[in-house]
This record gives sequence, structure tokens and C-alpha cells, in this order.
Amino acid sequence: MNQTIKTLYQLSDNSFDSNHLNDYNLSILLSGDGFSYVVGQGQPLRIIELGSYEFIIPHNGSKILKDEQILNLFSVFVMNHPWLSKPMGRSNVWIENRYATLVPEALYDKNSLNDYLSFNTQIPQNYIQKSDYLPSMDAWNVFALSNEWEKQISLLFPSASIHHASSSFIELIIAQSRIYSSPELVFIYPHRFYFELAYLVQSKLIFYNSFSYSTQEDFIYFVLFS
Repeated sequence: MNQTIKTLYQLSDNSFDSNHLNDYNLSILLSGDGFSYVVGQGQPLRIIELGSYEFIIPHNGSKILKDEQILNLFSVFVMNHPWLSKPMGRSNVWIENRYATLVPEALYDKNSLNDYLSFNTQIPQNYIQKSDYLPSMDAWNVFALSNEWEKQISLLFPSASIHHASSSFIELIIAQSRIYSSPELVFIYPHRFYFELAYLVQSKLIFYNSFSYSTQEDFIYFVLFS
């Protein structure tokens, strides 16, 4: 099987004008399974274009090799796209993986990012650490991504900020929890091989974690006994 990219969907508003890209903001979600992008304009945000794509890669190599293959497919797609790599008003790239942990502001030290992550998981040697501040809970989301991914993203999108996808998920559910009447809420964000689970009480995050699964029974077990 050859490496390729499968289009899941691609939608565009008739008003989209690629000659005025500075009027738009770009958000890209990049994971080991694929990527998606959204182009928006104005406040409140109006979606102008969006697309979602899946990486088709044979499972016959190491994680490092797969990361390289993913990066190559993504880079070729962006460089061959008619406008995706061109400057826009604001650009953000969100990384989706399980290498992330939350640290309260009172305990946060920017020089100890590797220590925070190493406490919870084993980080590959070729990964670097970054962090997102989450104002809704006065904490930092410390995360890691491939050093090569970080370099290539910076080359493809020089003005883009790099964040972790779970930062957006956590900020969103805390904001959404305020519109529900129930004092206790559980949010589940499923991915292909893992899912994120968050438990909130009175709009405060009490528990957050991610769990690997391979079967429906695995998924149900972790949800019921978390």
C-alpha cells in the first residue's frame, strides 16, 4: 500500500476569496491519523472554508518512521495547495497526541517542562516541550511534539502559533459547562485509538485524562471505572 492522503470532506463558502487571505484566520489540527483546517473570518467567527483529510500509511515501521512519513505527506499537501501556505491574518496549528499534562500556575516552572511530562509518560528523545496557558483554570497544559514537526510547521507557517489540541478542548468544555443547569458534567472526546475524558463540577475541572483503547469493551470499561 502506498502512502497517500484521503479526502474526508472539503467545503467552501462562495464568498471565499484567496486574493484577500489577510482577511482570514487559519486553524490547523494535525495528528498521527490526519489533519483538518478551518478558515474563519470576523467576530462572531464565520466559517469560510474547512477540510478534513486522513493519512493512509502502512503500519510496518517504527513510530519515528511513521512521524517522518506523516510530516512528508502533510508538507507536500501544503506546498502543493493553491493558498494554504500563504500568509493569513492569524494562523494556529494544534497538535493532537497523548503527550500532555496539566500543571497549576502556582507550581509551574518553564524550565521544568520535561520533568512534568516525564512524571506521567515516556517522551520520545526527538520530542520537544511546549506549554499553553489556560486562563479558565489558571493552569498550564504542558505538551510535547516531534522536533521535526515543530521545525517543519515553522517553515510552512512562519507566523503560526503551535498549541496542543487538548488545550482547546478543555477551554471549550469549561465555557460550555456554564450554560448547563447540571452541576456535574462529563465530557468525552473520542479519537481513533484513544479518548479524552473530563469531569467538571460547578464549571471547575476536577478530573481530566486520556485512555488508549482498541475495542468497544475497552472504551466502555474506562468510561465506567474512571
